[in-house]
Amino acid sequence: MKHAELRRCQNPRCQKIFCVLEGAAKRYCCHECSVAALPRRRKASPLAYRLISIDTLLDVESRLRWARTKHPQYAGTAREALAVIRGEVDELEQAVRHETPERVRDEALDVAATVLRLLEGDVGKTMEVQA
Repeated sequence: MKHAELRRCQNPRCQKIFCVLEGAAKRYCCHECSVAALPRRRKASPLAYRLISIDTLLDVESRLRWARTKHPQYAGTAREALAVIRGEVDELEQAVRHETPERVRDEALDVAATVLRLLEGDVGKTMEVQA
């Protein structure tokens, strides 16, 4: 199974997290960050990334796309977003207690999608549906 690494951009002003294939030498999320950080390059911390399977990343991306299509209006405020996330975590908790591993994974993907919507800045926005 191919794996990917999530890494934090080494540009101190950026700090975005990006995905690269396992073993790749990429340290910056984009060309602008690599140029801006040239004088300040430093070694990556071993805690700066985790290994995640490509299949899981693709499933999370698919669930995020589905969530944005089903619910174009995510939340009006960060507090509303937190309530949505809590609701998904409650559903995950119920699945862990009473459901199959497939259902648990499905609910975990829902939690990931709602958290990513908060991280990606979907709060207060209406997403355009993309085919």
